[in-house]
Amino acid sequence: MPFLALLKRELYGTRELQDLPQEDLNRLLTTTNDILEIVHRETQQVDFWENYPAQKRLKSFILTQLLTSFRDNPEFVRNRNQVAQKIIELAMHIR
Repeated sequence: MPFLALLKRELYGTRELQDLPQEDLNRLLTTTNDILEIVHRETQQVDFWENYPAQKRLKSFILTQLLTSFRDNPEFVRNRNQVAQKIIELAMHIR
């Protein structure tokens, strides 16, 4: 749930999930789920957190997912690097 909350806050600010149009909510949920699947798989690798190239590949995947899903939001597109970094940091803290 913290990953969904992070993306929701970065994309929609303080708006509640139930206030989002169904299409936006579905895109947010799908993207969050796709990112979580790869984050979980990649961070389970032995020594992932000591392997900078593996972390970089994960960040690249996250950036691609964010750009593909939310390319129609120019503000978010500009901030996608920071959002991807926050996702990785959150994954590190809740492992």
